[in-house]
Amino acid sequence: MASASATAASDLRALKDHLLICGWNRAVPRIIDGLAATVAAAGQAIVLVNQKDPTEMAELRARYPALDLRHVHGQHHLDATLREAGCAAAAAAIVVADDSVPDPDNRTIICTLAIANISRETKTCAELLNRDNEPNLKRAGVHEVVVRGENGGFFLSAGALSPGLAKAARKLITLGGGSELHRAPIPRALLGRTFGELQEHLRGEGALAVGIIREAQLLTVSEIFGSSSDWIDAFIKESFAAVGEDVLDRERDPIKVHLNPPDDFVLELKDYAIVIGGAARHD
Repeated sequence: MASASATAASDLRALKDHLLICGWNRAVPRIIDGLAATVAAAGQAIVLVNQKDPTEMAELRARYPALDLRHVHGQHHLDATLREAGCAAAAAAIVVADDSVPDPDNRTIICTLAIANISRETKTCAELLNRDNEPNLKRAGVHEVVVRGENGGFFLSAGALSPGLAKAARKLITLGGGSELHRAPIPRALLGRTFGELQEHLRGEGALAVGIIREAQLLTVSEIFGSSSDWIDAFIKESFAAVGEDVLDRERDPIKVHLNPPDDFVLELKDYAIVIGGAARHD
């Protein structure tokens, strides 16, 4: 008969479209609070990947009886640990700056590279302590980078010079309050139409679009240079192939944000609306 640990590992590998939280710091419970309403409604599981004491993690899980909250004990940057957590089928991964290791940013970079190696489909958001390390994360294919404490100056100065602005900004970024920013798919009928037409559509749903998120279309070297037999093209393709055909993609920012675009801004297939209000629909 299989052991309890083997059965648990099997259950984790059977997960699909779940969320990973890799590493640990004191903000992790707040991250879970922010995710709680959305993941509960979607029926998604959250898998914590860290080296915290399993008893402590069991106590944390008990605080969220409505959530499918799991724990994998191990070093979160290791391929084997991530595979045990079902990384290959995860929808997204949050990599936090782990204060328990000597160089948290280095551990974060290694973790994101491991995630990308296991699954290029898993969206990643990573926390850094030092903004100078961001280019290394971008090369790892990270979708979003958050620098710890970066927005503190804004909230302090806004609170002093523009009363009410900091409170409004906090509402926009606080999940579960009903007024937070969220990303919504563009209705299929509006693809190829304009941002102005999208605004008109959303007003009818009691919502407001403040911008567009555009995900880059990943290109391989073959798609860029075509199938020409010209010896120069062949040499370039061969050179890129030596280090991996997707190397060009990793140098590009995979996500562009267009805030308050003009009404004639044309909507494309890989676009999503940045929305306030209405029904939060997460893709």
